[in-house]
Amino acid sequence: VSPHLRQSHKKVWTEHLDDGDIDYAHFARQLAQQKFTGPIILEPATEAGTPRTMSPLEAYRRSVAWTRKTFGV
Repeated sequence: VSPHLRQSHKKVWTEHLDDGDIDYAHFARQLAQQKFTGPIILEPATEAGTPRTMSPLEAYRRSVAWTRKTFGV
């Protein structure tokens, strides 16, 4: 089992993972309670309306930092 993370703001996919429509802090607490140790997959995606303010590499770096903070990994 591996959760795939993607985020949106007002139902539009975001450029990188951060706080948004999906409450990943709650999800992270649930995984921790279950002692989940599997992989967490970052699944970036874009669509019409997705902001594009940085390079894909910078968006990935920000997503990794946010995931580490949120999921404690």
